[in-house]
Amino acid sequence: MNARGLMLLALLAAAPLGAQRPPALAAGLLSLAGADSAWAHAYVAQDTVLGLTLLDPDVVVTSSTGRLKDRQAEVADMAPAPGLRMHYFRTVNVRLRTRGETGIVTGVAEWEFEAAGRTAAYRRRYTAVYLRGGKLGWRMIALHLGPPGDG
Repeated sequence: MNARGLMLLALLAAAPLGAQRPPALAAGLLSLAGADSAWAHAYVAQDTVLGLTLLDPDVVVTSSTGRLKDRQAEVADMAPAPGLRMHYFRTVNVRLRTRGETGIVTGVAEWEFEAAGRTAAYRRRYTAVYLRGGKLGWRMIALHLGPPGDG
């Protein structure tokens, strides 16, 4: 699925958000939900073009171990690799907020993959910060991953 199709799917899936919010706010949250879904999709599809489209050139990613990564390192993690097979990458318990031109997304990311014949699964709490703009309507400028906690 291409980025435009993914955005449309996210908009349709999140349609009930607009029922209780002013139209401009609802539209911003819907497109923000689509951008955040694109982040998960880029990993599971190993789509580095989508990753480059979504991630701001100056994005800062903090891993759950505290390691800082730039855009190049984050996109490299999305790339296909010999012997790597992604089973899934999804987000749950997602909360969306906008403040002017800034979007804040919190939730839990869950992913599973197979590498060198071994399966590994991870669950991390995340906070992603987006700015309006770019081809997807939002571009990720910061991402922080931490322990999953209880929820």
